[in-house]
Amino acid sequence: MSRRRTLQNQVRPWLERLGLPWLSRPGLNGIDRRLAELLPQRRGWFVEAGANDGFEQSNTYYLERFRGWRGVLVEPEPRLAAACRQRRPKSQVVECALGAPDMAGKTVRLRCAGLMTTVCGALGSETSERQRAAQGLAIQGLPVEERIIQAPVRTLTEVLEESDAPAEFDLLSIDVEGCEVEVLKGLDLRRHRPKAICLEVRAVHLAEVGQMLESYYEMKEVLHEGEQHGDYFWLRRAGTNF
Repeated sequence: MSRRRTLQNQVRPWLERLGLPWLSRPGLNGIDRRLAELLPQRRGWFVEAGANDGFEQSNTYYLERFRGWRGVLVEPEPRLAAACRQRRPKSQVVECALGAPDMAGKTVRLRCAGLMTTVCGALGSETSERQRAAQGLAIQGLPVEERIIQAPVRTLTEVLEESDAPAEFDLLSIDVEGCEVEVLKGLDLRRHRPKAICLEVRAVHLAEVGQMLESYYEMKEVLHEGEQHGDYFWLRRAGTNF
């Protein structure tokens, strides 16, 4: 971790006690700022899949800390899940990978790389995945070491039921490094219907994700778009019959 980031981590709690969010908007590409404009002002309910350490690049940290939101953080990597519990004591933290119903109860192999942790095999060849992980670790200032772990798989619906999530909660944020289709397959919209979905989607999956959501949701805004992936804001269609 850089000296600048260490200093920011030391100063941020003091600023927050003063009600100042200057260092408390960690979302990548300003996504959390835009979500704060698009979502209810106070006391919403969220689920963030791919929560990392609860702060870095979080789309929900600001909402919880300054808007009184509550919710669930899902993170499969044990070290990061432990950091979530420490940093986000007002959130429920669920330590698992999310997947389709046919994978529930099984395990997957994760190639650990901090914010760029992926399910082995999700992004292509092993060589390319190892290179991507190494590059990601270096960019984040983390030790460049290969670490692969096993993580249990649950469906998003199972997590929501265990967490007593409202049937119509305010925000579902998904950033799962290429496994977004499998995560959505595990969401039963007849039982839980998020009002809004913030979804990082790899370009190769965008058409399929659109087909999965278009009957119930309308893609309202492109929050960020790159060559390989983008972040999109979907809003539930008024009067939708699930």
